[in-house]
Amino acid sequence: MQGTEYVLFLLKNYHRLKSEVKFMEMERQDREAGIPQLTGVFGMIISQSASRFRQMDPEVLKKTAAIVGGELRDLEDALDVLPRIEKGVMRDIYLNGVSWISVTHKWHISESTISRYRKKSLEKIWRYMSRGLSLTCEGVIECVKQRKETTEKKSTSL
Repeated sequence: MQGTEYVLFLLKNYHRLKSEVKFMEMERQDREAGIPQLTGVFGMIISQSASRFRQMDPEVLKKTAAIVGGELRDLEDALDVLPRIEKGVMRDIYLNGVSWISVTHKWHISESTISRYRKKSLEKIWRYMSRGLSLTCEGVIECVKQRKETTEKKSTSL
């Protein structure tokens, strides 16, 4: 997966991933406390995902939730760094589900300008998230590992 494709995946699946992180955290906490997880807590998560999470070891759930949560926080940070209009366009299209036509009216720009902002923003977000790594699958994996190591170093130094 190329870098911008990875960012696009995160943006398109932002709300689902956020829900899954919450579900993983709740599942782990409930399992540690000995409380059975009620079905239907997060209606957005399909039953296959729920059963997959229930089969996972609590430590794996914790690590997975931390990694995915970290990626989403980095995505949010990268969006906040963008210029005002680019940030607004990306948030409206991907996070708020606003149609392109509505975005053109809201921001008073053409669809071709939205397309250009979108393409530039995906590149900027990826550069922010990758911090100079290559735009390949290996780069994405290396980026996640590097950020995980940095986060662990920060938490141990505190």
